[in-house]
Amino acid sequence: MSRLREAGKLPGRVVTWLGERFELEDSVMAVLRHPVPRELERPVGWWYVLGSATLAVFIAQVVTGVGLAMTYVPAPNSAYDSLQFISHGASLGAVVRGMHYFGAGAMVILVLAHMTQVYLFGAFKFPREANWLTGSLLLLATLAMAFTGQLLRWDQDAFWAVVVAAEQAARAPIIGEWLTRLIVAGNNVGGATLTRFYATHVFLIPAAIFGLIGMHLYLVVKRGISEPPVAGLPVDPPSYRARMPRCCVAVSPSGPTPPGATPLRRRPSWPQWCCSPRSSARPISTNPRTRRMSSPIRGPTGISLGTSRSSR
Repeated sequence: MSRLREAGKLPGRVVTWLGERFELEDSVMAVLRHPVPRELERPVGWWYVLGSATLAVFIAQVVTGVGLAMTYVPAPNSAYDSLQFISHGASLGAVVRGMHYFGAGAMVILVLAHMTQVYLFGAFKFPREANWLTGSLLLLATLAMAFTGQLLRWDQDAFWAVVVAAEQAARAPIIGEWLTRLIVAGNNVGGATLTRFYATHVFLIPAAIFGLIGMHLYLVVKRGISEPPVAGLPVDPPSYRARMPRCCVAVSPSGPTPPGATPLRRRPSWPQWCCSPRSSARPISTNPRTRRMSSPIRGPTGISLGTSRSSR
Protein backbone atom coordinates (compact mmCIF):
# COMPACT_ATOMS: atom_id res chain seq x y z
CA MET A 1 0.00 0.00 0.00
CA SER A 2 2.84 2.34 0.84
CA ARG A 3 4.40 1.65 -2.54
CA LEU A 4 1.19 2.68 -4.27
CA ARG A 5 1.16 5.94 -2.32
CA GLU A 6 4.75 6.62 -3.24
CA ALA A 7 3.94 5.88 -6.91
CA GLY A 8 1.02 8.31 -6.73
CA LYS A 9 3.33 11.08 -5.54
CA LEU A 10 5.79 10.50 -8.38
CA PRO A 11 4.02 12.68 -11.03
CA GLY A 12 3.88 15.61 -8.61
CA ARG A 13 7.55 15.25 -7.81
CA VAL A 14 8.41 15.15 -11.50
CA VAL A 15 6.40 18.30 -12.15
CA THR A 16 8.05 20.05 -9.22
CA TRP A 17 11.50 19.00 -10.40
CA LEU A 18 10.83 20.26 -13.92
CA GLY A 19 9.32 23.51 -12.63
CA GLU A 20 12.38 24.29 -10.51
CA ARG A 21 14.83 23.52 -13.35
CA PHE A 22 12.97 25.16 -16.23
CA GLU A 23 11.27 27.96 -14.22
CA LEU A 24 7.83 27.11 -15.58
CA GLU A 25 6.24 29.63 -13.23
CA ASP A 26 7.83 32.45 -15.20
CA SER A 27 6.93 31.09 -18.65
CA VAL A 28 3.90 28.78 -18.66
CA MET A 29 1.97 30.57 -15.91
CA ALA A 30 2.56 33.92 -17.59
CA VAL A 31 0.87 32.56 -20.70
CA LEU A 32 -2.09 31.22 -18.72
CA ARG A 33 -2.65 34.64 -17.11
CA HIS A 34 -2.78 36.74 -20.27
CA PRO A 35 -5.47 39.46 -20.44
CA VAL A 36 -8.86 38.36 -21.79
CA PRO A 37 -11.85 40.68 -22.43
CA ARG A 38 -14.84 40.21 -20.14
CA GLU A 39 -17.12 39.93 -23.19
CA LEU A 40 -15.58 36.54 -23.98
CA GLU A 41 -17.65 35.03 -21.18
CA ARG A 42 -20.71 35.64 -23.37
CA PRO A 43 -21.69 33.88 -26.63
CA VAL A 44 -19.56 36.37 -28.60
CA GLY A 45 -16.58 34.32 -27.45
CA TRP A 46 -17.23 31.77 -30.20
CA TRP A 47 -15.85 34.29 -32.67
CA TYR A 48 -12.48 33.90 -31.00
CA VAL A 49 -12.00 30.17 -31.65
CA LEU A 50 -11.05 30.59 -35.32
CA GLY A 51 -7.39 31.29 -34.58
CA SER A 52 -6.93 28.33 -32.24
CA ALA A 53 -8.87 26.12 -34.67
CA THR A 54 -6.47 27.10 -37.45
CA LEU A 55 -3.51 26.22 -35.22
CA ALA A 56 -5.06 22.83 -34.41
CA VAL A 57 -5.54 22.08 -38.11
CA PHE A 58 -1.95 23.11 -38.83
CA ILE A 59 -0.68 20.68 -36.18
CA ALA A 60 -2.76 17.93 -37.79
CA GLN A 61 -1.26 18.86 -41.17
CA VAL A 62 2.26 18.58 -39.76
CA VAL A 63 1.57 15.15 -38.24
CA THR A 64 -0.10 13.73 -41.35
CA GLY A 65 2.50 15.36 -43.61
CA VAL A 66 5.32 13.63 -41.74
CA GLY A 67 3.51 10.32 -42.19
CA LEU A 68 3.10 10.89 -45.92
CA ALA A 69 6.72 12.00 -46.36
CA MET A 70 7.93 8.64 -44.98
CA THR A 71 6.45 6.86 -48.01
CA TYR A 72 6.28 9.50 -50.73
CA VAL A 73 9.05 9.40 -53.36
CA PRO A 74 9.83 12.86 -54.90
CA ALA A 75 10.87 11.53 -58.31
CA PRO A 76 9.08 12.02 -61.67
CA ASN A 77 8.82 8.28 -62.33
CA SER A 78 7.76 7.32 -58.80
CA ALA A 79 5.79 10.21 -57.27
CA TYR A 80 2.39 9.22 -58.66
CA ASP A 81 2.92 5.53 -57.99
CA SER A 82 3.97 6.20 -54.41
CA LEU A 83 0.75 8.12 -53.81
CA GLN A 84 -1.23 5.22 -55.25
CA PHE A 85 0.53 2.89 -52.85
CA ILE A 86 -0.26 5.22 -49.94
CA SER A 87 -3.93 5.34 -50.89
CA HIS A 88 -4.47 1.64 -51.64
CA GLY A 89 -1.60 -0.39 -50.20
CA ALA A 90 -0.23 1.21 -47.03
CA SER A 91 -1.88 0.66 -43.65
CA LEU A 92 -4.17 3.60 -42.88
CA GLY A 93 -2.61 5.37 -45.85
CA ALA A 94 -5.95 6.46 -47.27
CA VAL A 95 -6.97 7.86 -43.87
CA VAL A 96 -3.75 9.84 -43.45
CA ARG A 97 -3.84 11.17 -47.00
CA GLY A 98 -7.53 12.06 -46.69
CA MET A 99 -6.90 13.95 -43.44
CA HIS A 100 -4.05 15.83 -45.10
CA TYR A 101 -6.09 16.58 -48.22
CA PHE A 102 -9.20 17.88 -46.44
CA GLY A 103 -7.10 19.54 -43.73
CA ALA A 104 -5.43 21.71 -46.36
CA GLY A 105 -8.77 23.07 -47.51
CA ALA A 106 -9.97 23.49 -43.93
CA MET A 107 -6.84 25.46 -43.03
CA VAL A 108 -7.30 27.89 -45.92
CA ILE A 109 -10.96 28.43 -45.00
CA LEU A 110 -10.19 28.93 -41.31
CA VAL A 111 -7.38 31.41 -42.02
CA LEU A 112 -9.67 33.47 -44.25
CA ALA A 113 -12.49 33.31 -41.68
CA HIS A 114 -10.12 34.32 -38.90
CA MET A 115 -8.80 37.30 -40.83
CA THR A 116 -12.36 38.32 -41.74
CA GLN A 117 -13.32 38.25 -38.05
CA VAL A 118 -10.24 40.27 -37.11
CA TYR A 119 -11.05 42.87 -39.76
CA LEU A 120 -14.73 43.16 -38.82
CA PHE A 121 -13.90 43.45 -35.12
CA GLY A 122 -11.23 46.07 -35.79
CA ALA A 123 -8.63 43.97 -33.97
CA PHE A 124 -5.94 45.10 -36.42
CA LYS A 125 -5.83 48.56 -34.84
CA PHE A 126 -3.63 49.84 -32.02
CA PRO A 127 -1.80 48.12 -30.38
CA ARG A 128 -2.10 44.99 -32.52
CA GLU A 129 -0.86 46.14 -35.92
CA ALA A 130 2.03 43.65 -35.78
CA ASN A 131 -0.46 40.83 -35.14
CA TRP A 132 -2.23 41.77 -38.38
CA LEU A 133 1.01 41.86 -40.35
CA THR A 134 2.15 38.43 -39.13
CA GLY A 135 -1.32 37.04 -39.79
CA SER A 136 -1.25 38.39 -43.36
CA LEU A 137 2.09 36.67 -43.94
CA LEU A 138 0.64 33.47 -42.51
CA LEU A 139 -2.21 33.69 -45.03
CA LEU A 140 0.26 33.96 -47.92
CA ALA A 141 2.30 31.06 -46.53
CA THR A 142 -0.85 28.94 -46.20
CA LEU A 143 -1.83 29.62 -49.82
CA ALA A 144 1.72 28.78 -50.91
CA MET A 145 1.55 25.49 -49.01
CA ALA A 146 -1.73 24.60 -50.69
CA PHE A 147 -0.32 25.39 -54.15
CA THR A 148 2.96 23.52 -53.73
CA GLY A 149 1.23 20.57 -52.10
CA GLN A 150 -1.13 19.87 -54.97
CA LEU A 151 1.81 19.74 -57.40
CA LEU A 152 3.39 16.84 -55.53
CA ARG A 153 0.81 14.45 -57.00
CA TRP A 154 2.63 14.90 -60.32
CA ASP A 155 -0.33 14.01 -62.48
CA GLN A 156 -1.78 15.93 -65.42
CA ASP A 157 -3.39 18.54 -63.17
CA ALA A 158 -0.12 19.13 -61.33
CA PHE A 159 1.95 19.32 -64.51
CA TRP A 160 -0.24 21.88 -66.21
CA ALA A 161 -0.63 23.87 -62.99
CA VAL A 162 3.15 24.36 -63.02
CA VAL A 163 3.00 25.43 -66.67
CA VAL A 164 0.25 27.98 -65.94
CA ALA A 165 2.15 29.33 -62.92
CA ALA A 166 5.32 29.72 -65.00
CA GLU A 167 3.46 31.50 -67.79
CA GLN A 168 1.85 33.92 -65.33
CA ALA A 169 5.20 34.61 -63.69
CA ALA A 170 6.76 35.31 -67.08
CA ARG A 171 4.36 38.25 -67.55
CA ALA A 172 5.95 40.14 -64.64
CA PRO A 173 8.06 43.08 -65.88
CA ILE A 174 11.85 42.97 -65.57
CA ILE A 175 11.99 39.91 -63.29
CA GLY A 176 9.56 37.72 -65.27
CA GLU A 177 12.21 35.48 -66.79
CA TRP A 178 13.97 35.09 -63.44
CA LEU A 179 10.72 34.10 -61.72
CA THR A 180 10.00 31.54 -64.41
CA ARG A 181 13.37 29.88 -63.95
CA LEU A 182 12.86 29.95 -60.18
CA ILE A 183 9.51 28.14 -60.46
CA VAL A 184 10.45 25.63 -63.16
CA ALA A 185 14.02 25.07 -61.84
CA GLY A 186 15.39 25.30 -65.36
CA ASN A 187 14.09 25.75 -68.88
CA ASN A 188 11.63 22.83 -68.89
CA VAL A 189 9.26 21.22 -66.40
CA GLY A 190 10.88 18.02 -65.16
CA GLY A 191 12.41 16.23 -62.22
CA ALA A 192 14.17 19.33 -60.93
CA THR A 193 10.81 21.10 -60.80
CA LEU A 194 9.29 18.37 -58.63
CA THR A 195 12.31 18.35 -56.32
CA ARG A 196 12.13 22.12 -55.91
CA PHE A 197 8.45 22.07 -55.06
CA TYR A 198 8.97 19.18 -52.64
CA ALA A 199 11.75 21.01 -50.79
CA THR A 200 9.68 24.19 -50.71
CA HIS A 201 6.59 22.40 -49.42
CA VAL A 202 8.35 20.30 -46.80
CA PHE A 203 11.17 22.55 -45.56
CA LEU A 204 11.06 26.22 -46.57
CA ILE A 205 7.42 27.20 -46.11
CA PRO A 206 6.86 25.15 -42.90
CA ALA A 207 9.93 26.77 -41.34
CA ALA A 208 8.53 30.21 -42.18
CA ILE A 209 5.11 29.24 -40.80
CA PHE A 210 6.61 28.00 -37.53
CA GLY A 211 8.49 31.27 -37.09
CA LEU A 212 5.45 33.40 -37.92
CA ILE A 213 3.20 31.37 -35.62
CA GLY A 214 5.68 31.79 -32.78
CA MET A 215 5.77 35.55 -33.32
CA HIS A 216 1.98 35.71 -33.70
CA LEU A 217 1.33 33.81 -30.47
CA TYR A 218 3.90 35.89 -28.62
CA LEU A 219 2.12 39.06 -29.67
CA VAL A 220 -1.28 37.62 -28.73
CA VAL A 221 -0.05 36.70 -25.25
CA LYS A 222 1.91 39.92 -24.83
CA ARG A 223 -0.85 42.29 -25.97
CA GLY A 224 -3.81 40.20 -24.92
CA ILE A 225 -6.90 39.31 -26.93
CA SER A 226 -8.84 42.21 -28.41
CA GLU A 227 -12.27 43.07 -27.08
CA PRO A 228 -15.36 43.23 -29.36
CA PRO A 229 -15.88 46.63 -31.01
CA VAL A 230 -18.20 49.27 -29.59
CA ALA A 231 -20.12 51.56 -31.95
CA GLY A 232 -19.00 55.17 -31.74
CA LEU A 233 -15.93 54.40 -29.63
CA PRO A 234 -12.74 55.24 -31.56
CA VAL A 235 -9.53 53.30 -31.04
CA ASP A 236 -6.66 55.68 -30.33
CA PRO A 237 -3.64 55.13 -28.06
CA PRO A 238 -4.57 57.54 -25.20
CA SER A 239 -8.17 56.40 -24.74
CA TYR A 240 -7.30 52.74 -25.30
CA ARG A 241 -4.63 52.78 -22.57
CA ALA A 242 -7.13 54.36 -20.19
CA ARG A 243 -9.95 51.87 -20.66
CA MET A 244 -7.94 48.67 -21.22
CA PRO A 245 -7.60 47.77 -17.50
CA ARG A 246 -11.39 47.96 -17.07
CA CYS A 247 -12.33 45.73 -19.99
CA CYS A 248 -9.98 42.81 -19.29
CA VAL A 249 -9.87 40.15 -16.64
CA ALA A 250 -6.95 38.06 -15.50
CA VAL A 251 -6.91 34.46 -16.60
CA SER A 252 -5.43 32.03 -14.11
CA PRO A 253 -5.51 28.21 -13.93
CA SER A 254 -8.52 28.50 -11.61
CA GLY A 255 -10.48 30.59 -14.17
CA PRO A 256 -11.14 34.28 -14.86
CA THR A 257 -11.60 36.80 -12.08
CA PRO A 258 -15.30 37.46 -11.36
CA PRO A 259 -16.58 40.83 -12.60
CA GLY A 260 -17.11 42.11 -9.06
CA ALA A 261 -13.73 41.08 -7.73
CA THR A 262 -10.45 42.94 -7.94
CA PRO A 263 -8.40 41.73 -10.93
CA LEU A 264 -5.15 39.95 -10.17
CA ARG A 265 -1.89 41.80 -10.56
CA ARG A 266 0.11 40.61 -13.53
CA ARG A 267 3.79 40.09 -13.92
CA PRO A 268 5.90 43.29 -14.09
CA SER A 269 7.08 42.40 -17.62
CA TRP A 270 3.57 42.95 -19.02
CA PRO A 271 2.50 46.37 -20.34
CA GLN A 272 1.49 48.57 -17.40
CA TRP A 273 -1.67 49.80 -19.13
CA CYS A 274 -3.20 46.35 -19.64
CA CYS A 275 -1.82 44.27 -16.83
CA SER A 276 -2.61 45.96 -13.55
CA PRO A 277 -5.47 47.95 -11.98
CA ARG A 278 -5.47 51.69 -12.48
CA SER A 279 -4.75 52.32 -8.79
CA SER A 280 -1.30 51.00 -8.01
CA ALA A 281 -0.78 49.20 -4.73
CA ARG A 282 1.19 51.00 -2.01
CA PRO A 283 4.36 49.23 -0.91
CA ILE A 284 4.53 47.92 2.63
CA SER A 285 6.35 50.38 4.85
CA THR A 286 9.63 49.42 6.42
CA ASN A 287 8.79 51.36 9.60
CA PRO A 288 8.05 48.81 12.37
CA ARG A 289 5.18 50.93 13.74
CA THR A 290 3.60 51.34 10.32
CA ARG A 291 4.27 47.73 9.35
CA ARG A 292 2.18 46.47 12.27
CA MET A 293 -0.75 48.55 11.02
CA SER A 294 -0.50 47.22 7.46
CA SER A 295 -1.53 43.81 6.22
CA PRO A 296 -1.28 42.52 2.66
CA ILE A 297 -4.40 41.76 0.67
CA ARG A 298 -4.32 38.38 -0.98
CA GLY A 299 -6.20 37.42 -4.09
CA PRO A 300 -7.87 34.05 -4.79
CA THR A 301 -4.54 32.50 -5.79
CA GLY A 302 -2.46 34.13 -3.08
CA ILE A 303 -1.04 36.96 -5.25
CA SER A 304 -0.55 40.17 -3.29
CA LEU A 305 -2.83 42.98 -4.48
CA GLY A 306 -1.80 45.75 -2.10
CA THR A 307 -2.06 46.72 1.54
CA SER A 308 -4.83 47.79 3.88
CA ARG A 309 -4.58 49.50 7.24
CA SER A 310 -6.21 47.78 10.15
CA SER A 311 -7.97 49.86 12.77
CA ARG A 312 -6.21 50.39 16.08
